[in-house]
Amino acid sequence: MASLEGKVAFITGAARGQGQSHAVMMAEQGADIIAVDIGAGPAVLEDTVREVERRGRRIVAGIADVAKLEDLQRIVADGVAKLGRLDCVVANAGLASIATPVFDIDEDQWNRIFDVNLKGAWATCKAASPYLGTGASIVLVGSTAALRPAPGYAAYSASKHGLTGLMRSMVLEVASRGIRVNAVHPGVVNTPMWHNPAMYKLLTGDENASRETVAERMKAQSPMGIPWVESRDVSAAVIFLSSDDARYITGANITVDAGGAAK
Repeated sequence: MASLEGKVAFITGAARGQGQSHAVMMAEQGADIIAVDIGAGPAVLEDTVREVERRGRRIVAGIADVAKLEDLQRIVADGVAKLGRLDCVVANAGLASIATPVFDIDEDQWNRIFDVNLKGAWATCKAASPYLGTGASIVLVGSTAALRPAPGYAAYSASKHGLTGLMRSMVLEVASRGIRVNAVHPGVVNTPMWHNPAMYKLLTGDENASRETVAERMKAQSPMGIPWVESRDVSAAVIFLSSDDARYITGANITVDAGGAAK
């Protein structure tokens, strides 16, 4: 796997799921970490701190809402002061929704999804921007919902489509500074965001369906015959794009979904 030795990475949504995987695996490749999360609470973010430190790397962690720019700026400034630099940004924090017809979505729910998924990604990059220089990388974590229709998920899908627009605009604006910007689009990932009664009911009609039943249903829809990818599969793509091995890759949309978006 590509090396991140000597780099510092700023990761949002780092307390659990994919974000925690990114933090831990980037630490394994030599990076120190600035980690941010909100709703999971300090105790769960502490799990990420412990796992990063177990791998011999330093970490600065803070609780913040990614939609609040000032909070992110404060944590990034603290992290850079303690760790000395910033090389990689992973705008991972995201908010999913339950399946709802487009005109039945509550206005507050619509606004919150956009605040986290789109404004939060912009705020993450803005907070990091003063510290980024030649060779730096920004990775926006999107979704295959940005690449194909997602009926019942209009707000989520639109926010992730917006993320690709943000990525493409940033590519052209920051290239002269030697900064690269890419997006990684996971499909179904084996995390609690997927494994919950609401998602099981959407797929099978039964919120009490077994994990095995859901897995068989998902395998039938996958070109590679697997039910879902693992967080580490997404992290591997994030690490590559954050590394010097990808020094001339910018403006790319990388899917990690076993071919699902190609159908």
